[in-house]
Amino acid sequence: MPATNAPHPHPHAQPPVDLDAPLAVVVVGSDPAAEVYDRPIARYLVERINAWAGAHAAKTGRPVPGAYCITDLWYLNNAHLRMRPTVAVGAPAVNAMSAMIVGRVPPVFAVADRYAVHVQPEFEQLVACCWGIDPAETHAAAAYFAERTMAEFLRSAAGMG
Repeated sequence: MPATNAPHPHPHAQPPVDLDAPLAVVVVGSDPAAEVYDRPIARYLVERINAWAGAHAAKTGRPVPGAYCITDLWYLNNAHLRMRPTVAVGAPAVNAMSAMIVGRVPPVFAVADRYAVHVQPEFEQLVACCWGIDPAETHAAAAYFAERTMAEFLRSAAGMG
């Protein structure tokens, strides 16, 4: 089947996800610990992003593509997706994208020796990272991002910021 740029609807994705041009890509590590512990947190963020996109589309009447989750290896080997707004989930030790972001983007919020949220303050680069010392702390970082930073990040990603 030939690849297309058309949205690829999935029964659980609201709004429809365009695999070629998602609103955002949520990236988890490809190691077993990341798959087991970080992927559910990444799915939580995908659900929050897709809820924001659906609400925004309903309010404005303008469609907004959804988000989806992929592994760091697939993401880092796909130049097209590296151009999309990105949220990495998981510690730098288990997620290569997290390691790249943590080394380049300052934290906007951190709880010493527990977790951190890294986001470019002026959204010049649309990359973010939510990570902690264990799954509970990583979830706390993701929840902080979802509650305090995500809407502004997504407005910038959707070209409204």
